Amino acid sequence: LQGRTDDAMREVEHEVDDTFRLQGTALVELARGRVAESDAALRELVRKYADEAAYQIAQLHAQRGDAARAFEWLARAYAGQNRFREALDNALEVVVRDRFFDEGAGRKALLQIFEALGGSEQHDDLVREFRRKLSAALN
Repeated sequence: LQGRTDDAMREVEHEVDDTFRLQGTALVELARGRVAESDAALRELVRKYADEAAYQIAQLHAQRGDAARAFEWLARAYAGQNRFREALDNALEVVVRDRFFDEGAGRKALLQIFEALGGSEQHDDLVREFRRKLSAALN
């Protein structure tokens, strides 16, 4: 934003795609130091577009310095694109960084992906590999 938050907000206000408008609002308000307004835009983005905007939500958490939540949302984004190895890698990274983060969100995400992939011979090796990695991370 290079210190030009007013100019940036004017551009954001003209964005026709609601997803990018909300993402931009959250970023600009954060840069302005208006955390409550940034939080409100992020909450609205999650409420309205969690499935289709998981990558943008991950970016916002990264901008805020919240690596664990960024990895959690990145895992969601990858899973939504059937990029299961990347999803599992990111969910595992949440466990490795802080196994208790958000009441075990990384572990829960891994278990959900395991369940989604369960019964598919195509993904059996991948599931076994990440079950071992999860076990090692928890012990």
